[in-house]
Amino acid sequence: MNCYATITDLAARVSDAGSYVAQSLAILAAVSREIDAHCGRGFFTRIESRDFDVLHCGRVAIDDCLGLTGAGADSEGDETWDGEAWVEGTDYSLEPRNSWPRRMFVPMFNGRYSLSVRNRYLRLTGTWGYSDGESADPWREPVGGNATVATETGTTLTLSAAGVQAGMTLLVENEQMFVIAVAEDGLSATVRRGLNGTRAAAHAAKAGYRALYPPVVIDVAANVAAQRFKSLNPVDFKSERIGDYSYERFGGGALEQYLGIEISRLGGAGLVAY
Repeated sequence: MNCYATITDLAARVSDAGSYVAQSLAILAAVSREIDAHCGRGFFTRIESRDFDVLHCGRVAIDDCLGLTGAGADSEGDETWDGEAWVEGTDYSLEPRNSWPRRMFVPMFNGRYSLSVRNRYLRLTGTWGYSDGESADPWREPVGGNATVATETGTTLTLSAAGVQAGMTLLVENEQMFVIAVAEDGLSATVRRGLNGTRAAAHAAKAGYRALYPPVVIDVAANVAAQRFKSLNPVDFKSERIGDYSYERFGGGALEQYLGIEISRLGGAGLVAY
């Protein structure tokens, strides 16, 4: 779950977007998923395990990856993926070596294991997604100072400094949170907890970091969302459910008629599916 642009990004293009935060987030979320579909990849990050078929013993094409914490092979054919525990730098490398994200799993010549051509042979656990394409770390930019939430179920995040914006995805310790709304003074935010494969937990004055995306993706998301916003009357929205990117509305005509806007700029930015 994420939005590639924030309410602030949208308000810079549509002045009254900040008056309709929930509706604006619904539009931004829908546009963000269109960008993913258009490019054949997600620019936000998830932490999870994924299974991959081995079609060639020399290398395996994988999804955009910023780093692995585990790599197992189903060498016993019992779908447990515990027969081999591959170690990066000893048994495999991730390529390309000089850019991010990584897209290939490559056995090392002198490693302990070799690949077998088999469906779902590899189970890889790690951080998946594109981020900004500049680093393995999508959380390099601190925002909001220190963040506190007393329990794992609380939805109010207290901040020691302003800077967080509605529509941001934050990382506090190991938990991702989506910012639904920000108080007028900027020192507290309403958040959705434990996102994108992370677990909700209590946090006491821990540093917060915002998710990074390619500037062109942010720009396209904000521009297309602005077009949608201008084409709709915000009062037509009846309710929204940002977590599932769904919403209900009455009057004003169907939102779907606006979902076909071509996101062609991304095709020329080197970000289309490979």
